[in-house]
Amino acid sequence: MGGQGRRGGCAGVLGNGVRGIGEKVALLDEPTLAREEQQNDLLLQIPNLPHVAAPIGKDPSENPVVRSWGEKPQINGTVLDHVALGTRLNDG
Repeated sequence: MGGQGRRGGCAGVLGNGVRGIGEKVALLDEPTLAREEQQNDLLLQIPNLPHVAAPIGKDPSENPVVRSWGEKPQINGTVLDHVALGTRLNDG
């Protein structure tokens, strides 16, 4: 029985030491995480650069069509925004 108590005491001391290391690591990680978050916020503020082959025009009408898919539907009547369309679909 005496041996078990001794091992239990050593395990307790080691456990406390390991916990202490974990707490130190967590404290050291805090500034790093804060800086990473700050860096990500700054990176999100950098605008995307246009491709070098993208033409520079006065307005969207000068944008070339690079590719098209399917036929464009003919819109007859009132044009609705997404909220109105969703409401209409839920009522039907």
